[in-house]
Amino acid sequence: MASTRELRELLEIITSIDPESRGSTLSSIAAKLGWPIGKTLERLKEGLDSGFLEQQNSLFRLTEKGVNEILTHRAQYVHDNILHRSRLTTLIERLRGRFGKDVREHLRSAHRLDEEASNIFQQNLQAFEGQVEGVVPLTELKSGESGEVAFVIAGRGLLARLAAMGLTPKVRVRVVRSAPFRGPIEVSLRGVSIIVGYGVASKIYVRRV
Repeated sequence: MASTRELRELLEIITSIDPESRGSTLSSIAAKLGWPIGKTLERLKEGLDSGFLEQQNSLFRLTEKGVNEILTHRAQYVHDNILHRSRLTTLIERLRGRFGKDVREHLRSAHRLDEEASNIFQQNLQAFEGQVEGVVPLTELKSGESGEVAFVIAGRGLLARLAAMGLTPKVRVRVVRSAPFRGPIEVSLRGVSIIVGYGVASKIYVRRV
């Protein structure tokens, strides 16, 4: 339903403009969304009624239930639309019962993320500012395009190696060149150029800048 989609968009926007949960005003939320005040207020009331939001004076902020809703949506989106591009693959997993209610648990078990890596992924999802629908693998950026690292889905070893190279969330990178046939990708960040393999680059997810 449109209202469900719009409510989720509202929650995403509140998360991005109020990462410390201090509260956002009706006017600031409406301005960020580009919605009329009336429509924004209607969706805010839905969020309050659903327990996703709470209001204190003129400020709105996410409840714990609202934060969990956003985390679940983001993890679900990453799984269905990035890790499993094929809808058939996702459907088969669901039919086989491999895809449980907890997407994060599924990422741990089916995608071999240990508990520490899974927790880091969850923290990065929560800290991500903006809508997860705008995130793409680094491999999708063309030469000359830039992006901001959103998160990396990998085990502890690779996470540590990428962190040592400076490839961490909120770092801006620019693709210098991509080798053909899924070859290595050269990226520039913080004034330094580094080369990463295609397989590694496919685990780095960015938001186009």
